[in-house]
Amino acid sequence: MVIAVLLFGFSAVNQVKGEDMKTASQWKTLTQTQRRAWNAWAKSNKVLLDDGNTRFVSGRKAMTMVLRNRAVAGEAANPTVVPAAFAWQVGALSLRDAGPWTVNMGFIGFRVEHILAAGTKWFVWATPPLDGNTSNPQAQMRFIKCMTLGALSVNDLVPDIGPAYAPVWGSWDGPGADGAWPTDKYIWLRVMIRCKRSWTWSAITGHAPMKGSWCPA
Repeated sequence: MVIAVLLFGFSAVNQVKGEDMKTASQWKTLTQTQRRAWNAWAKSNKVLLDDGNTRFVSGRKAMTMVLRNRAVAGEAANPTVVPAAFAWQVGALSLRDAGPWTVNMGFIGFRVEHILAAGTKWFVWATPPLDGNTSNPQAQMRFIKCMTLGALSVNDLVPDIGPAYAPVWGSWDGPGADGAWPTDKYIWLRVMIRCKRSWTWSAITGHAPMKGSWCPA
């Protein structure tokens, strides 16, 4: 059995150093008023960092991280546009009867718990299959993909992210029949929503880890 554990928290996509150099150059091109706007935003809003934590940082660092995530979401990385304040969207997705399954072709996904308009973008991180007593599984998180979803209703399943998971971590099948594992394994997942309306980040729920539903192998 592979068990998914949904972590409601933050992380950031690993990026090359060249992007930091680019944003440093972009910072220099901003007017004094625009820099003050980023500094003011950074004092009131934590940003997602590469180590998976959120912290208050300088305006320049905040701009760097925001532009990174805009690029991953396929948005214009305009350094002159400062985000609105963070908002929260509670419990929009869950792991209820959503995998990861190992039977047949396998499936890793999420169950929709709130009606979602078309165009929401979700960043997903995951671990390889781990033992239940693994210490600090968050440290093994890797970015899987940015999902752009269509309009979805309550109880819908999002499209399978397994094809994006496999190139990062390989198969989640165990050695037994239909991919069964001799002992329970856990895949830890972290999900973030990018709100299209306000272009701000919001977590699905709070920061505390929550154990997902157990799904049959």
